[in-house]
Amino acid sequence: MYSARPKPGDTEEDLLKSQREFLAAETTGSAKVVRKPGANAEQRGREKQTTERDVVDLELGGLPPQLPPFETGPKSSKKASRFKQRQKKNEKPTKPVSLFAQQFSAVSPTVFGLPEQNQEVATEKMETEQGNAQAMMPGFGDTSTIVEGSGLSHDRKAVETEAHQIHQENIARLSAMTEEQIQQERDKLLQTLDPSLIQFLASKKKHQSTGETQHTSNESPLTAPVGTAEQAHVPAAGVSAVSSLSEEQRLRSLVSEQDNSEDVLLAEMDTGVPLQEQVPIQSSKDWLNMDVVEHEKLEWMKDLPAPKPGDNKGKVARFDLEGQLMCRDKDIPTHLGLHHHGDEPEVAGYTLEELFMLSRSRLPQQRALALQVLARIVARARNGEFAVALSGPLLPMMLESGMVFVVRFSLDENTPSLVATAVDALHSLLVLPGDELCADHVYSWYRGSEFPVLCPVRNPEEEGEEKGREKTDQELAKEDVIKGLLRMTLLPRLRYILEVLRPDGPVVIHIVDILIRVARHSLQAAYQISKHSLLERIMRYTAEHPSDLELDQLEAYSLAVESLRTWATCAVYGLGCEAFRELYPVVLQTLQRLFGTLSCVGSRADPQAFQAAALFSLIEGATHTAGVAAELSARLANVGEREGNHDNLPAPPINWSHVIGLLPAVQLCVKKWVTQAVSHTGEPQEVNSSLVASCLHYLASYLSKLVLQPSHDAVGTLQYLEELMSQVLLPLINSAYFITQLQKIRTFSPTCQHCGTAVPRQDSPALPDLGCRKAVSGQQPWLCVHEHSPYSMVTAVYRLAVQAVSLHKGLADKVSSLVTHQHVVAFLSSWQSQSDSASYWLRFEHHLLYHMVKLFTQLVPSVPSCHPHTVLYHQSALTLLRRLLPGDEHYIHDLMSTVIFQPSFFLESRLGDPEAADLSDMLQLSGDAVPTQISSAAQLSPHPSRGTLLQEASARLPAVRATYLQVLQGFRLDADKSRNRALGRPHQIQSLLLPVCTGPLLPADWVFLPLVQLHSMANSLESRGYPVESVPADVVATVTNSLRLVLMLETWRPETLTALTAAAKLTRLMCVFLTGSELFLDSSVHHLLSALLRHYTQPGLLAGLDFNMPIPGITSFYDLYKGLLAQYEATSFGDPLFASFVLLPLQQRFGVGFKKLLLSEHDAVFRTFPLQFQELVVPVENYLEPQETDQELLQMYLGVLLSGTVRQQWAPFFYLVMVKHITGYIFTHQSGQTLKHHLLHYHKVNLEAPRLGFDLHCQLPPDRLRLIQEVGDL
Repeated sequence: MYSARPKPGDTEEDLLKSQREFLAAETTGSAKVVRKPGANAEQRGREKQTTERDVVDLELGGLPPQLPPFETGPKSSKKASRFKQRQKKNEKPTKPVSLFAQQFSAVSPTVFGLPEQNQEVATEKMETEQGNAQAMMPGFGDTSTIVEGSGLSHDRKAVETEAHQIHQENIARLSAMTEEQIQQERDKLLQTLDPSLIQFLASKKKHQSTGETQHTSNESPLTAPVGTAEQAHVPAAGVSAVSSLSEEQRLRSLVSEQDNSEDVLLAEMDTGVPLQEQVPIQSSKDWLNMDVVEHEKLEWMKDLPAPKPGDNKGKVARFDLEGQLMCRDKDIPTHLGLHHHGDEPEVAGYTLEELFMLSRSRLPQQRALALQVLARIVARARNGEFAVALSGPLLPMMLESGMVFVVRFSLDENTPSLVATAVDALHSLLVLPGDELCADHVYSWYRGSEFPVLCPVRNPEEEGEEKGREKTDQELAKEDVIKGLLRMTLLPRLRYILEVLRPDGPVVIHIVDILIRVARHSLQAAYQISKHSLLERIMRYTAEHPSDLELDQLEAYSLAVESLRTWATCAVYGLGCEAFRELYPVVLQTLQRLFGTLSCVGSRADPQAFQAAALFSLIEGATHTAGVAAELSARLANVGEREGNHDNLPAPPINWSHVIGLLPAVQLCVKKWVTQAVSHTGEPQEVNSSLVASCLHYLASYLSKLVLQPSHDAVGTLQYLEELMSQVLLPLINSAYFITQLQKIRTFSPTCQHCGTAVPRQDSPALPDLGCRKAVSGQQPWLCVHEHSPYSMVTAVYRLAVQAVSLHKGLADKVSSLVTHQHVVAFLSSWQSQSDSASYWLRFEHHLLYHMVKLFTQLVPSVPSCHPHTVLYHQSALTLLRRLLPGDEHYIHDLMSTVIFQPSFFLESRLGDPEAADLSDMLQLSGDAVPTQISSAAQLSPHPSRGTLLQEASARLPAVRATYLQVLQGFRLDADKSRNRALGRPHQIQSLLLPVCTGPLLPADWVFLPLVQLHSMANSLESRGYPVESVPADVVATVTNSLRLVLMLETWRPETLTALTAAAKLTRLMCVFLTGSELFLDSSVHHLLSALLRHYTQPGLLAGLDFNMPIPGITSFYDLYKGLLAQYEATSFGDPLFASFVLLPLQQRFGVGFKKLLLSEHDAVFRTFPLQFQELVVPVENYLEPQETDQELLQMYLGVLLSGTVRQQWAPFFYLVMVKHITGYIFTHQSGQTLKHHLLHYHKVNLEAPRLGFDLHCQLPPDRLRLIQEVGDL
């Protein structure tokens, strides 16, 4: 027999080596295969066919109570019980028996808690253990479990002998040890074994002991006490083993009671009440395996203590099931379900950590509950309900905790209720209801389908640092939630939910809202939606009437409206027109039904009204596509003829004939609804103006495309316009309803009401929004998109009027009231006087103003009644130009081309005009009528007057316009995109997503933009080693035209540049001197700069000049001034105008920094600074007062005077300033009275003189007295 055994320190190589030695020895194994007695021949035959495996049989005896027990299932008995016989009868002989069934049939029924049917049956184990038990020594070993090694060797007798010897050795060793030694060895063994293995063995031993103590009753073996039922069929030799087991159970019970007592003590210490009284439960003998009451496990059933009062500051926030923030010290009833077994069971509510933990539960109900609460918390957080109560924003914390992943993983479930909850949570996370409500409200407005992208704006430097490294899903979701969800295959999952799971109506509506929000993220996100065919799935609801859907009426109409809007958005791109052609009868039938059933009075909340507005948006988009079909067909035909390829050119899906039949139906609707609105005598809010506005917008779009058709009938169009004017426009314009709408423009103007300056509050940079949180309650600050706002209706009227007058000039006089009405004039006067603001919603106000200005431009040449308002509209156009937002670049180009530089709008420039005569009188008769002449180093002609410069500038307005249009070439691409959207050119529209609204398109200093651009170009060339030696003629023309416009605006339209400070304006003018070496010496440039300098240094403007404050657009004025001094040293030629600009920052109220810069680094300026006192544009007192007290600067003054750097003949102005401040400091400083006396009366050195070492004059010498008198005269 191979006796080598593995040792505790053996490695895997040692075990393999032992295995090889064992196989090479070819010894008899210590274990053998034991056949089940009583098995039939057929069963033995099947066992022979199977693979023989080594079986180790364990002799079940008793172990000392200190050692962890090993437990195995009992051996199969030789005689089958009736229970086993019944089991065998039910078995099919041909069906294989599982291992569990074999084990079940092999053990005694008492192991499973079943009563024994045959009292005479004895187990094989008891019979085989009878002989072994007699040989065991009393005490140790009575309860040992002997490993026989059966199956490891064919010699059973040798194995039994070996096992018996080992057992005897163990008993002898234990008998020789004391209890302390046994306990030490036991502890050492427990420390070396794996804790999980110890726990497993203890649980197995506990199960064994529990099965052995089940016989505690006199009525049956299951309830008989130990020693009654088993003594009936257990030999006498087994009594010692049974008594040993009972002793072991008693010891284990003592240990258990000790552990329980510690837990009970802790529970009693918390409340001061015994735990048995808190949980009054007593055990019963009838409770199977529950005779011990574990009070510590029942502690959760006791009454909760009252919450501790205190300050909630710094505590973890808790929420109820509705997502509301809960007060921690409030006593909440337990039946509300807000108490649980958390860290603070007495405090009601759930923390975010507990909700996230609950969202990963195995039970779908618990996950659904957690998602519902999280969704409500997110919704309330995005509405700003926790902004004051919590110490920081909640949404970034939830995103950091993995909210996106919890929701996304929940979408992968197949349980409909859990999927619906996950969709609701995703909807709360992505969609801000206020934003969507406002967006739905303005969708049918003019260009209402355009929306700004809502993707996070990142710093280019951060993007450069992370370029080349792929981010993880978690990093991407933290930066951009929607981009992270797109990577996590959100769109395919939503499509699966729609097509396979087929959720209820509210879930579908939420999915539609989610897709809309994803599409507004970026053009790439919108493309992925179309790529996964989600649009086709949504548009299926269009072909069915809402009443035919098996949904609630509001849900059905919501789906129908969203489907129509989706279709209308596709039609703007020229898509979905094939479906429009196929469903043309349905569209026409719907128009007829709306004409018959829908009224514009009292239908503001009617779902059919929303459906009608969406339908008009659809047919308007289809009309735009059909309107360009002829142009595209001709263009494609020309391309095909040139290239010789006709097959690959796509044909437009619809043409003008497919939409011309819609005009009569739309005209019937608009006539009916306009008549109802005009004749309504109730409240104006009862009129659904969106219906009328949708029809008018469609008519304007129809007319804009009608004139482009080859079949256009000019005469018929004029007749139709006259009919439209008499039947629709004029009754509407002259009605009390429309006058009320005009009056409400100013009331609902966010600019006039100072409501447009609010900045959208970003809860998280990863989820940008438009900030319309209060729109649900009707409290949004952007009043122009309020449900009672007149902007949609009024804009539609002005747009249709502009289109009608552009086609029929004879209608101009009939619509003149639209531009001369007192409410319109009051609105424009108030609007242009307000401060600038930026918000996406302000663009609808800008659209109205643009069409007002365009209509006035069309009317002013032929309608004399418009002339008194010319200046007002011109100033409004200039103000609108600097307030237009991204997406409206076309309006900037159009206003500059047709309005801003129009000579007829500068009434002051006309000869003989009263305004021009008054202005000339003001220029000549004011106190500053004859401006001080500033000579030039170029020996130019005499300086012209300001009136002459203005007349010359007015005559060159076309050249000025060309200059600014050339400067705006950087907006050309964006202007083309904006023009295509505004004019409805589907084949050229790339995206309805607008750029991020970070502010107006043009800077506040757009008038100085040519000067700033030229300065930047010059700096760029110089930095690359190409200094600007000579200035080209076109650059001189650009600078001249820019200065001309600045002079005209400062003189005639001063409100245009009020947003800029005097320092900012003078800084832009300094760029002229920094652009080229001789640019400022050009006569036109020099004259204009001189006039502007005199204007900006007027007493009223000079008081607001401050170079110490930050100047917008300039990173550092100190650096700019340093460059200006260097440029003066190099190229000034002592020019007085250049010198005047250099002197501006050297005034006493601007500090000593600029003076020290001049004295320390650019003292060469003093060599060529012949500016005379009569040429100063700033009073000399600004340089002499107050007295300089900076000793360092005074020492620098004295140094340059003594060194001869500053001389009276080179720089008379600086000589005066320095001498004045030095003498003033000496003669006025209180601590220098004695010094002043010594300096004035000093005579000669005399070392014998007391204390001084020099003599003093008794009185001032005549030369010194004369010098002091001369200085005093100055």
